[in-house]
Amino acid sequence: MESRFYISKIKIEGENKKTVNIKLTKGLNVILGSSDCGKSHLYKIIYFVLGGSKAPDEEQTIPESRGYNTYYLEITGENKVYTLKRNRISKSTLYIYDTNIININDKTKVKDIINSKISSELLKKLGIKERKILHRLDKIGNLTISNYKKLFFVNEDDVSAENQSPILSMQHTEAARGRSIFKCFLDNSDYSAFNNQTSNEILKTSQQYTKEYIKTLLNEAEKRQKVFEEEIKELDTYSLNITKVYKRRDEIKNIITNFEIEINSLTEEKKKLNDKLQQNQILYNRFLLLKEYCDNDLKRIDFINEGNKHFNNLKNLNCPLCGCTTEKKEIVNYEAVEQAVNYERNKILANLNDLNKSIDDVISDVGLLKKELTIIDNKINEQFDNYKFNIEPELIKNEAIIAKYIDTQILIKNKENNEQLIKKFKHDINNIKDIIPEDDQANKLTLKDILSSEETTNKISLLEKEIQSLIKEWGIKLDKDSKLQKELVVEFDTDICDIKVNDRPRSSFGQGVRAILYTAFLVGFLKYCIKNNLQHPGFTVIDSPLTTYKKHKIKNSKNEDLKKETHQLFYESLSKLIDEQIIIIENSDKYPKNISNINIVDLEDGLFPTSKNS
Repeated sequence: MESRFYISKIKIEGENKKTVNIKLTKGLNVILGSSDCGKSHLYKIIYFVLGGSKAPDEEQTIPESRGYNTYYLEITGENKVYTLKRNRISKSTLYIYDTNIININDKTKVKDIINSKISSELLKKLGIKERKILHRLDKIGNLTISNYKKLFFVNEDDVSAENQSPILSMQHTEAARGRSIFKCFLDNSDYSAFNNQTSNEILKTSQQYTKEYIKTLLNEAEKRQKVFEEEIKELDTYSLNITKVYKRRDEIKNIITNFEIEINSLTEEKKKLNDKLQQNQILYNRFLLLKEYCDNDLKRIDFINEGNKHFNNLKNLNCPLCGCTTEKKEIVNYEAVEQAVNYERNKILANLNDLNKSIDDVISDVGLLKKELTIIDNKINEQFDNYKFNIEPELIKNEAIIAKYIDTQILIKNKENNEQLIKKFKHDINNIKDIIPEDDQANKLTLKDILSSEETTNKISLLEKEIQSLIKEWGIKLDKDSKLQKELVVEFDTDICDIKVNDRPRSSFGQGVRAILYTAFLVGFLKYCIKNNLQHPGFTVIDSPLTTYKKHKIKNSKNEDLKKETHQLFYESLSKLIDEQIIIIENSDKYPKNISNINIVDLEDGLFPTSKNS
């Protein structure tokens, strides 16, 4: 699709009224406000300008809206900007300007479209190609914007309604129309060539065409069969004892487990030895320091002893000045000093002897510890070498054999399936009338046929994945007891034309969950269309997806609300969308704080200015 659009501005005017301007952006837009502030009125304005037939509050019964009679909607595409204008009168003319709102003046060129032509003109402007859809099972008609709007608009009444399909109206007579519109956008279908009245000539042509087509499929299947047979011939499927291989794999797993246990044990033992070695190293350093202290004490004792000897050997001397003899006097008792010095010396020598023994013991312990560490390192290296050179290669070889076996089984199974397919094709060729029966009644289209083709089923599967991904991101709990929470599975049921979650129809959940699941469908459908380059305007407008609808509470109706965590995850998820425009209209109390990349439109003071805020 060449271009998609998003709603960039909304302007509401009235004579002698202050103009209301609302700016929107690509990505996520959240219009917030309390009840009765005009949020739903704004939704109806957007819906009306985009082709709705009924004007919002045309009788102006809402006091604040009185006098506001002109609506503008600016839509912006990659290279185009249009402004749509409608007056508040049901089935009124639509005016289209090829410019943005700010540039409109009295001289601006405008195209006026009467109500009956609005649909086709809007489809062109939004880049949606015109095509044929089923109005009934036996009648085709044109696709209109009002047909398609259900797939990108939902109001607060429908979003949580119990029996409201996202693609069907409540009228059973329009069941074929809703399904065919959905299919048109799901796989780009067109019913222009549809004719439900099959003539004999058309029937024969159809049978012949189908027969030729099946022959083509048969030819391809037979070619595949030859390839399968050649590949199987080259496989050594008989010499492979897979039971023995699986048994050996279990044995290898046990060996690896024991290897890990042994390595952990050796590593722990090594750590303990290293701790002991470190403690001995500390002791050794301390002993060396003590020895140094003892050596210093010996030197001090020797110095005292030497001084004592010198003092004892001094002689009488004559004075060099007067010639008088100086008599030597005994300062200390020489023998007492010598005795004390010898006692202290012997004591220090004894300590030194003990220290030297301790140092020798520590050195011996360190040597033994290092030997033990070397032994453990060798054991660890042996274990790793054994794993690297023996266990790991055998494990790799074993897994390769198992992979080869699995590939062989898949190949054999494919061959068997292909054989069955060949038989079926041959049977269908010989019984073509059973495939396309001549009975006129058998050729009539049914509701089930519309969405039952293989291509459509595949497309629905892709859509289901988008919806499932969103529900997971939003953290929706479908069971109160978290232990009962199942693996999430989303399915689009083509009978009821609505989603099932974990095999439960959406209608079976409470209103809060119904609304959020409806929202997941619309957003998932938008993402699916953009991702697969299918036609879609590019924006989705959803009114009150998180507010449990309680205005018209039904007796015995399930009415559970959603958790606050869901609100947070919901907005965080949608804030990451950049190629789509999502417009959420919601109560202020349902919006969490501190989320970036969101355009907030605050209507807390009301959509329309009052005497207090004008």
